[in-house]
Amino acid sequence: MRPRPERGSRTQRRADHGAPVPERSPAPHPAFLSRAASASPSASTLSPRPRTRRCLGKAALVARSRRVSGTDLRGGRVSPLARFHPCSCPHPTGHFKISIWTAYSRLNIGARYRRFVDLSPAPQAVTVGAVNGVSTAVRTEGRKRLVLLGAFAVALWVGHPALALFVGAAVGLALAPNLPAYVDRGGRLCLQAAIVLLGFTLNVQALWQTSRDYSALILAFVFGTLILGLVIGRLVRADDDQSRLLSTGTAICGGTAIATLAPIIRARPASVAISIGIVFLLNAIAILLLPWLGHVLQMTQDQFGVWAALAIHDTSSVVGAAAIFGDRALEVATTVKLVRTLLLVPVAFGAGLLLRRTETRLRIPGFLLLFVAASLAGSVLAPPVALVTQVKAVSHLLLVAALFCIGMEIRRTAIASLNGRAVALGVLLWLLVLPVTWMAAMSW
Repeated sequence: MRPRPERGSRTQRRADHGAPVPERSPAPHPAFLSRAASASPSASTLSPRPRTRRCLGKAALVARSRRVSGTDLRGGRVSPLARFHPCSCPHPTGHFKISIWTAYSRLNIGARYRRFVDLSPAPQAVTVGAVNGVSTAVRTEGRKRLVLLGAFAVALWVGHPALALFVGAAVGLALAPNLPAYVDRGGRLCLQAAIVLLGFTLNVQALWQTSRDYSALILAFVFGTLILGLVIGRLVRADDDQSRLLSTGTAICGGTAIATLAPIIRARPASVAISIGIVFLLNAIAILLLPWLGHVLQMTQDQFGVWAALAIHDTSSVVGAAAIFGDRALEVATTVKLVRTLLLVPVAFGAGLLLRRTETRLRIPGFLLLFVAASLAGSVLAPPVALVTQVKAVSHLLLVAALFCIGMEIRRTAIASLNGRAVALGVLLWLLVLPVTWMAAMSW
């Protein structure tokens, strides 16, 4: 009798003839896994058969192996292969886990699955190792908090906004990525509280007068910057999402405008991160460069306030640079910047109409309304000069704290992911905005 030739598995024959190979079926029922685990013999009774095999994506030593039989809940025949190996935890004897391959027959088509079930109970050494690891993590977290609080106290004691920004950036780069979750929210709340308290020290009539005097300049700047940014983006062949995001961020209010426009134009997360990183770096440069240039160019307080409010992206950096230059510059810059921020609503609404994406709800930032309400309250109540001085001091401390927290948000990954064309777009647009806004502030 002639021997029958080896034909291979049924799945292999189907693949050879061009038939579709069925996909893997759903995972086995958890009850089967527990039954297979209970049916597995103890690790001490297994004969050692060392071999190397990949487990969970890493090469691991398979110390012992033995076949275990069982029955699938669907009625098929099951032959799981249990393999025990020590894991990478710090236990002296290793933690044994089982890797189960289940193969059941259904329409004579086989499928393989892999599950990992912890078989060995935690000995005393496991508990001791876990406690030591937790205590080490607690000590490390405590040291990080001490460093964070110490740097924060130094920034508040110095009281310089630019220094607070760069100290926060240094601490953030040193402690990243394990930073407290309240840093971002705390910085945002401190900045909003500083702006609201500053509104309490301003007269509503002066606020209205400043807004009316510079409203035409603000409108021309915003829409001119939007058009110029889109044109430069085409010239440098930047990505469309990055061109729109950087143009809007430069024209209106930096990171806030980028975060508002991103869901409307459905920008990719990478484009949003790159745009915000570029804006942050330009803000860090502006908060140091512009006050020095203002003194060199012999600008008045009002002129520098208008220039800072138009040339700097984010509200925090505008307020920080103006606070370095002087109190009157701070008042003018805050008023002009908030009027400029209000234009985010019509710009975002117009972008949604042009792209036919109106599902995103637009909201006016609440702290702007509180700023106007605080200005009205300060004008009606007419507080004494001593109280106004104390409120200004508290507002300045909150501003320093906000810039410290904002500086901590910088990440190495954001710097490493910067795109050359996006950087060229952001830098060229800002270098064109600086002299144009300076001439406008000097001649208005």
